[in-house]
Amino acid sequence: MLTLAAAIARRHPALAKAITGPVATGAPQLVKVWASQLHADLGLRILASEHSVGMGTLVVATDSRDPVFLKKAFERANASMDGLGWRLIDCIDQLSGHNPLITPIDLFFRLCYSQWYEATTDEEFKKNRRDCDGIPEDADEDDDLPPGPDSFWKDFPGLPRDEILGRVGHRRRRKWSARTCRRHANDAKDPWTRELLLAMADGAAFARRHRLPVWHVQPNDAEWEQCAAAYVVRWCEGDDMGNWLDIAYEDSWNSGMGTDATLVLECASARHHKPKEIEASLDQFVEVVEGCAAHIPVMDKLFGVIAEAGAKKCKSNSKAARSSRKR
Repeated sequence: MLTLAAAIARRHPALAKAITGPVATGAPQLVKVWASQLHADLGLRILASEHSVGMGTLVVATDSRDPVFLKKAFERANASMDGLGWRLIDCIDQLSGHNPLITPIDLFFRLCYSQWYEATTDEEFKKNRRDCDGIPEDADEDDDLPPGPDSFWKDFPGLPRDEILGRVGHRRRRKWSARTCRRHANDAKDPWTRELLLAMADGAAFARRHRLPVWHVQPNDAEWEQCAAAYVVRWCEGDDMGNWLDIAYEDSWNSGMGTDATLVLECASARHHKPKEIEASLDQFVEVVEGCAAHIPVMDKLFGVIAEAGAKKCKSNSKAARSSRKR
């Protein structure tokens, strides 16, 4: 805990000076006080272990929100303003790089890399599997294939596949800035659209300020692998996101490396890095977690507007989607 406390002290000297007592007790106290002051609703918990204090992985758990459905908000936004639903998806996509959040789109691409040999169709999946595993063309191995990309899309009825994959349509438009969102909010036809655009403006402004590309970095000597998210955006009531989350997380749980923590961040390892590199890495960790805390009100506001569109909040039945599950 000493190395993390030192990083906090470098960033917040006044906070460190307020901690009294010997170093052995003062360091954990400093970390606890720092975490408690980030955001009242964040529920931040640093899960320390032998590896997770300046030696490899730092695991952070946060309180989860109830998932929301996106489809109704997407349709209502598009009906209110041409292409606004796509702007909403773009906004969520921007924010997913700064917060423990998962969407059907994030989940699809995670499965592409972890399960489907980087394929986006069943045909590509079969071909890439044969090429990578050295399976002969005449071998009858395809019957043993697990559910692939085509099955995924069938379980998310109405999710626009071609547009999301960047093949056609709105995904090629430039993302709106915070200023553009606020300008359109002034011309909104109804209160809900105005609130949506203002929430999107806050999201765009945050994403521009906090460009910290570490959320999805996994350490080479990881002791834990992230199998939960504080924010889960589902598509509609008929989707099967819970089952696909279980598939995405199955290998981690089976190997004993899965964790309900909503962040698994890499820090420089004492095995492979010099003391100065470890120090810089921990400084970045403190900055990133504080950015996450600042992000909570932004996400809560956006989730609230999405829920108001008639998209009921729901709790997934998936064992993997429930970050409150104990392991």
